[in-house]
Amino acid sequence: PGRRHGVCVSHMQAPPPTTVLRGHRSEVTSVRFAPWADARGQPTLLSGSGDGELRAWSLRTHRSVVTLAAHSGKALIGIHALGGGRIITQGRDGFVRIWDLERSGGGGGGSGHCGGGGGSTPLLEHNASCLSFCQAVPAPSAAPGVAHDGVPPLPPLVALPSEDATEVSLVDLRQQPAAEAARLLPIATRERAGMLMCLHFLGEHDLL
Repeated sequence: PGRRHGVCVSHMQAPPPTTVLRGHRSEVTSVRFAPWADARGQPTLLSGSGDGELRAWSLRTHRSVVTLAAHSGKALIGIHALGGGRIITQGRDGFVRIWDLERSGGGGGGSGHCGGGGGSTPLLEHNASCLSFCQAVPAPSAAPGVAHDGVPPLPPLVALPSEDATEVSLVDLRQQPAAEAARLLPIATRERAGMLMCLHFLGEHDLL
C-alpha cells in the first residue's frame, strides 16, 4: 500500500466471484437475500432486472427456482423479502406489489416459472404514481405475531416517495384497495424540496 496525503491507499485486487448466476435477459437492477432457506438450509437470493423480471435463486444448485414477470417491461428497482415466502417489489411502472413465492414454488425450495395466472398474480398492489429511483421500504413491526398457517402478517406500513418525489407517503397495503395512511411533508424553506433518494426506518416510529 501507498500513502497519499495521509490516506492509506490499497492496491489489492478484488477477489474473483465464487459463482456467477446467469438467466436474466436484461441488466440486473436489484438483489437481496431472502430470510428463508431451502430444504437443505442453503440461502435464497432474489434478483430483479431492467425488464421487470424477478428471479429467486437456489445457491445450492445455482439455478433460478422462480421466474416472475413482476413489472412487465419496466425496471424492477426494489426488493424487500418478508417472512413466509412473501416479498415486496417496486418497479419503474409506478407500482408496489406484494407476492407470495410459496404459491410460485420458490418459498420452500421448489421451482416454477410464472408468466401468467397462479403465482404470477400479486397478493396486493398499489399504484404509487412515482417514477423516481428511491426505493420503498416496509416499516418494522413491534409485535410481528404469526398469521394463520404460520405465515407472518404483512408489514403495517410501507414508506415510498409521493407523486412528485419530494414528500414521503405512508401506505397501508393491508387494506383493499391500498390506502395512504399519512404523508410526511418537508420542512418549509425558501428553497424547493429536493427529490427523495433514500428511505430507511430507524425503528418502529422513526423514519430517515
